[in-house]
Amino acid sequence: MKLDSFMISYPHLICSDYGESEFSTFRVICPGLSSAKLGKILNYASRLLDDKEIYLEIGTFTGFSLISASHQNSFSHFVGIDNFSIAGIDTDPKQRQWVKDRLNINLDHWAHPNRQVIDGDFREINLEEGTKIGVFYIDGKHTYDELIENFKWGEKYLADQALIVIDDITIPGIGEGIRDWIKDKPEYNEFFRMHTYHTARAIDHWNPTFWNGLSMIGYTRKK
Repeated sequence: MKLDSFMISYPHLICSDYGESEFSTFRVICPGLSSAKLGKILNYASRLLDDKEIYLEIGTFTGFSLISASHQNSFSHFVGIDNFSIAGIDTDPKQRQWVKDRLNINLDHWAHPNRQVIDGDFREINLEEGTKIGVFYIDGKHTYDELIENFKWGEKYLADQALIVIDDITIPGIGEGIRDWIKDKPEYNEFFRMHTYHTARAIDHWNPTFWNGLSMIGYTRKK
């Protein structure tokens, strides 16, 4: 992944709402808790993937982030992993099926030649040998232990230069998990962290920045 190019451009992506209208449309049709600005960032980052690198996300839900990242990026491969449980809810089979059906409708509507969704727990999934993740988006179960497991699982697949984006960092345990994982690991550089909050009584579900905070980490493999 062309990490240096992303580092030059990301402040403009965050400080401007230019180019977010398409992602706002995705946000309406794909219910979830991500913003149009996040969709724009994932899309731009995915345009910087090198040959044979992939975009991979843990936590796809109804498809907003996967569709946003892959929008008009037809030459790269995009993978989503989800077990279709709903955060904070003891999800029953009927609810899981609703999420799957909604996701499939959305993916069919915005068809893409190189997009894949894997149904299952990421810990039980082995990617093809030689797979290199250039953009790694983490938006699964929001607990400290789960985040550490996300990092452990993904590290072996990361490209020599990769971008890691972590959503909802103000949920207890997530910011702490990032801090503890990257501590004493010079390969990881958390260059952006924004804390935003959404309370249970808040009416505005359309946060223009990031719903419950965002972290971005640059990864450079040690030679």
